[in-house]
Amino acid sequence: MRRQLLLLLVLVGTVAATSTPAQARRRHVVQGGETLVHIARAYGCSVQQLQRANRLDTTLIRSGTRLDIPACKLKPAPQGRRRLAAVAPRRGGAAAATSRPGRVRGAMAALDRADAGGPLTLEDLVVRAESPREVAASLLGRSVGRPWGGRLRQAIQLPPGEGYLVRRPHRAWGCVHVVEQLSAVLAEVRATYPDAHTLAIGDLSAETGGRITEHRSHQSGRDVDVGFFFTKVPEAYPASFVVAGPELDLERTWGLLMAFVRTRGQPGGVTAIFLDHGVQQRLHDWALASGVPAALVDDLFQYPDSKQANVGLVRHEPHHDDHFHIRFGCAPDDPGCE
Repeated sequence: MRRQLLLLLVLVGTVAATSTPAQARRRHVVQGGETLVHIARAYGCSVQQLQRANRLDTTLIRSGTRLDIPACKLKPAPQGRRRLAAVAPRRGGAAAATSRPGRVRGAMAALDRADAGGPLTLEDLVVRAESPREVAASLLGRSVGRPWGGRLRQAIQLPPGEGYLVRRPHRAWGCVHVVEQLSAVLAEVRATYPDAHTLAIGDLSAETGGRITEHRSHQSGRDVDVGFFFTKVPEAYPASFVVAGPELDLERTWGLLMAFVRTRGQPGGVTAIFLDHGVQQRLHDWALASGVPAALVDDLFQYPDSKQANVGLVRHEPHHDDHFHIRFGCAPDDPGCE
């Protein structure tokens, strides 16, 4: 027990030291469950600054990676932001914590607040774990239950970014892996089509999940609505979604779709995409005419089978002729997710 307490104090002290800005270039070792979004915010950097400093072309990074932290001018994340650190096993709950000195007592209380759904602060950089290398991704952005009957705990918010507009930020909360994979897709599409117009990003979930108006799902942080690309930008877009009329940019909308499809091989990647049957037909026919292998196209779309057919990653859903509804799977370390 004494050894565990000593380890806890050392780790908390280390995190506190690294959270103090320095004049020189700093280094950060990525912990399991930590994301580039969180690291950037903690040091007052943009994600793009970290990517440039480390020659990264993705926001998906492995634990143990050493990152160079450049001098940045943004304001570091306030104490209300969620961050991660490692901690020795917690034993005995809050009652046992009352006999522990100072920071240890506060750390244990923080875990109890998280269990009760309360917010974590910068002072609460501790999580339940089995070894110093583990961190509580399970405490950050947990999806509880199903997309149509669930909730969200310790969510993270999709930040503003180049090339897209978050239409309703108060509904742009999700699981860590969903926000990270969504951010990676948007960055990939922006790099592929740098002259494309701004893309509309619709609802993910409310900060604590649960039912929100206009949706039956979007309750557990794993759904996101994404608009289309157009050859001529409609007047109402991207502040509002616009139906896929004659000016739908099939090439770029196909590229957007495929960027999401490629996440299927990642843990917690896309498991379903909902799209109007008629819009499916247009993308299906364009892809075949453009030389996309027929086997890929047939595997991807429900069309030309009926709207009720149980085939394809992309399925029909009414009122989805002006956006994609993207659904991500559960993260491997999220036992409450269904």
